[in-house]
Amino acid sequence: MHNRRHDELRLALTRCLGDEAGSAQQSVLDFVRTVDLAYDQVGGDDPQERQWEAFLRSILARATVATGAMLGADRRAATIDRTVTAAEEYLRSETDERWDEVLQAATDSFPFGPGDGCLAVPELGGHGARGSGDHGSGFIWFVAEMVGPERIRDALATALIPWLSGAQPGRDNPPSPLSGGSTA
Repeated sequence: MHNRRHDELRLALTRCLGDEAGSAQQSVLDFVRTVDLAYDQVGGDDPQERQWEAFLRSILARATVATGAMLGADRRAATIDRTVTAAEEYLRSETDERWDEVLQAATDSFPFGPGDGCLAVPELGGHGARGSGDHGSGFIWFVAEMVGPERIRDALATALIPWLSGAQPGRDNPPSPLSGGSTA
């Protein structure tokens, strides 16, 4: 089920990651800001708000898998592998329990993943789009600083644009850096 808020976010994220988005650095920073500000809009427990939150969780899970794939084995600790695996499992079965597993794994692998902790992004003013709490996307910028924003923008675009446009099934076969996906 689509609604206007979902469609606006799909369009905004596609613009952040698209060919005309500008520099890779700005593209990734815009993505982080957009996701965090969207998550700040989650409120209430009615079905429409739960659907909005589930949509955002799916975006963060896909971003976790995509950015984890960019960390070569020499940079990937076991805690990061567990976070990526938890995100993949969430995408296969999007339940609150699975999301809690993602959050716990991400908290254990801080600063990687959308877990507890504060990973402020100074380039975004350090707060607002703060990349903190159980929905923060600041970890994406953390990885971009390690491997280069170009690689992260490309990984996010590959993982998200087809899904956001509806060209790829939502839960089927999420990319896996642990089961043969690229770690280059």
